[in-house]
Amino acid sequence: MGRRPSGAQHVLLVTSMFSLRKKLMLGFGGILSILLATGTLSIVLLNRYSGTIDRIFRENIDSVTYGQGMKEAVEELEEIAESILSGEGSPRRDAVDRVEREFERNLALESGNITIPGERDIVQALEEAWRTYQREYEGFLQARSPESDSRTFYRTTLLPLGKRVRAQAQRVIDVNLQNIRSVDGQVNVNTLAAKRTMCLLLGIGVTFALVVGGVMSRSLLLALRSLTQSARDIERGNLDLIVPVRSRDEVGQLAEAFNSMAARLREFRRSNQARLLRTQRTTQLAIDSLPDAVAIFSPEGRVELANEAARNLFGLRPETDIASVPVNGLAEIYRAAAGEGRAVQPQGYESAIQVFNGQERFFLPQALPILDDDKQLVGVTLVLADVTHLHRLDEMKSGLLSVVAH
Repeated sequence: MGRRPSGAQHVLLVTSMFSLRKKLMLGFGGILSILLATGTLSIVLLNRYSGTIDRIFRENIDSVTYGQGMKEAVEELEEIAESILSGEGSPRRDAVDRVEREFERNLALESGNITIPGERDIVQALEEAWRTYQREYEGFLQARSPESDSRTFYRTTLLPLGKRVRAQAQRVIDVNLQNIRSVDGQVNVNTLAAKRTMCLLLGIGVTFALVVGGVMSRSLLLALRSLTQSARDIERGNLDLIVPVRSRDEVGQLAEAFNSMAARLREFRRSNQARLLRTQRTTQLAIDSLPDAVAIFSPEGRVELANEAARNLFGLRPETDIASVPVNGLAEIYRAAAGEGRAVQPQGYESAIQVFNGQERFFLPQALPILDDDKQLVGVTLVLADVTHLHRLDEMKSGLLSVVAH
């Protein structure tokens, strides 16, 4: 049974099925999704908390306003009653009706704005106290009793009832103010919870980004590192290398193209080697058939090809440096042709090189530079022409002329 891949290997196997573009989109898209989710949730939470806080504050402040309005209405009714008792004026029915309508309006608004547990019971008690106070107040206005009895009624009945109504209105104010303070504490708790949630999401996003980035980086870097090493191996001449293709994405396609390039290079190398071998052997056969000594040098001055005469008579064997050849004048001729880029021809038979190989022989050296299309030196051909017979005829001619002249 085969060994099951680990978690990281499984992720690499899964990501290898995606294209490079999809991998990048997966990595950056995941990070972007986390950021968008975090930002969206933060906005939603803040909007929700802000809306809730505004609504609660508005409702509580409205209830406080309604309660304060009812207290002021009762106080104004008491001021009217005191003015009546002091004899400053007759009962002002229109003023009383106006104040009672104001109280009724605030009471109706408060009844429709009950948002706190227990607030409805307080409003009902307030309404009962108001109805009792309103009924007794009407009796106070319509009373025809002496002034002393009116003052006693006002002091013993009306004032306590008014105080009761104001106390119930104050309870409405107090319970709403207490709720505002408690909401402030809830806001702090909810804000802390929102901070924790956003920190959690941020941590998840960072962790996810690190995991995805690590997996993607490992997947890409392994493939690129393999391609880089393969390119260096081919640079060193290892054209038999095959890069393993582990995915079908752009990196995998690059590996396939790399392998195809290496295969083409191997084919070129085989064809070039065959062509070079044919050329080298043909050249070797051609120069071996010449009676003259012929050697081909590299730009560095080393012998690459030489025929038998050059090897035996002058020691010009392959890989021999021109500077180590014991024949006088050859190194100078080579350097002149290589440095000037032109053919160096002999000046006459006096430039001939004398060689003893069982018999005396004479060779005239000449050097021909080999240039490429850019006029750059790629080699030097050194030819030592055998002029032994011509040299002897020249000596015979010189001797004959000397005898005739004598």
